[in-house]
Amino acid sequence: MQTNVTIQLLAGKSLIFMAVVVSALSFTQPAFAQNATAADDSITPKQTSLFCAKVDSSVIALDQLLSESETKYSEATITRKQTLAETRTESDKSLADARIKADESYSEQYKILMAAAVTKTEKKAVTSFQKTVTQAITDRREAVDAAIKTYRAGVDKVMSTRESKYSAAITTLKATIDSAYASAKADCAADGTATASGSAVNPQVKNDLAMQNARTQFANTIAALEKDTAKIETLTSARDTAVGDADALFQTIVQAAGGKLKIALNQ
Repeated sequence: MQTNVTIQLLAGKSLIFMAVVVSALSFTQPAFAQNATAADDSITPKQTSLFCAKVDSSVIALDQLLSESETKYSEATITRKQTLAETRTESDKSLADARIKADESYSEQYKILMAAAVTKTEKKAVTSFQKTVTQAITDRREAVDAAIKTYRAGVDKVMSTRESKYSAAITTLKATIDSAYASAKADCAADGTATASGSAVNPQVKNDLAMQNARTQFANTIAALEKDTAKIETLTSARDTAVGDADALFQTIVQAAGGKLKIALNQ
């Protein structure tokens, strides 16, 4: 259950955030500019002039959208961590309760076996059996706890790395946007080039291309993070294997000890 919750917490968040940010970037671009190329004659001097007149307001609008998107992501991250912490607490409690019940059951079984023992040799055999099983239980629990600890540490590392990459992607995105608009403002202020349709220094064209590149780079970075679910699955497999091995070893030890006890009690 904990594994499914972990994967669910990872999946979807980045895609949602990516969609919001990419939409925000698209929102600032006029419809006629969505497929601009380096020398796009479809952008008229009038359209470029309009673009230059709205550069500052476009930057403000985009900054606001990005800020809102970051806030939503931060809130989602906090919620995710809280949910994961609660899931782990519930899992730990369930495991602890199960062990308490198991200890009570073992205690009752030891009493029954000791009551069935008559001679000193038989009682000694029961005591030896109890000691062996108790140690086997301790060893299995330690192995299980170690597997869980390693799994959780791995999950935490994946999530921490994921958040760092998000932050880096956003930082890069903002830097790219700032640079693009700074360049656009400079070009708009330059004499004779602000309305030169199709010109290599046309601020409209340059800004459109820069924003398209920013969208693509950010989308690719976020899409790559979706592979993190595979890392969680690998961690889960390693944990389950370790727990399975511990259980198998426990069963082998208990069966061997039980066989010796049976002979000692002549059963």
